Amino acid sequence: DGIVEVWSVPRDHPNFGQLRTLVTNTEPGEGEDRYWAWESTVSKRHSAGWSLLASYTWDRRDVRNNIPQNPNEARYNWELPETYHSVRMSGTYELPWDILVASTYTAQSGAYYDRVVQVTNALNERINVTVEGQAGRYDWIKLLDLRLSKTIRFGRHSFEGMFDVFNLTNSNVILRTVTRNGPDFMKPLATGGIDAASANPIPAPRIFRLSARWKF
Repeated sequence: DGIVEVWSVPRDHPNFGQLRTLVTNTEPGEGEDRYWAWESTVSKRHSAGWSLLASYTWDRRDVRNNIPQNPNEARYNWELPETYHSVRMSGTYELPWDILVASTYTAQSGAYYDRVVQVTNALNERINVTVEGQAGRYDWIKLLDLRLSKTIRFGRHSFEGMFDVFNLTNSNVILRTVTRNGPDFMKPLATGGIDAASANPIPAPRIFRLSARWKF
């Protein structure tokens, strides 16, 4: 959907392959990203058998790159603002027979991803060019954890049994993908290659855990 341009120094140029370095002071604000954030929290202390803590956060990042050092950097010098939203809620509720239910819910807007095109320059070298700084963003990450616990006390000792469910809804939103144009574009990306099962391109699956704790 467009023309990709890259520049290179011809091999017959008298200064080809030579590196000349000039150290200068940075310009005001060069390479200094700026951040803003706003957070609100609502808390209900434990009373009448239940408690609740909820928070919402909005944050923004204004990207400021270093001054481009060559035509390629100048042509694709992406400085796009990023905004994120996150919600977190946790609470407890007392059931009959002194069984305590505790739950935590977190939701965060997905990260941005770019789009990369690989082209061959005049020197027959393969160059990766970021043609879109923000081609899109991943889906929201929503995780719900649940715990049931029962504590029995005898003297100075206490015994607590716990049953946990992590990622109760079995969320499998994709966290990382291949962003280079080609047959694998937008496939889940894992360490060592394109294999959704070999690393962490998605959150951990639903997990059940039964445990106990003895205090003495």
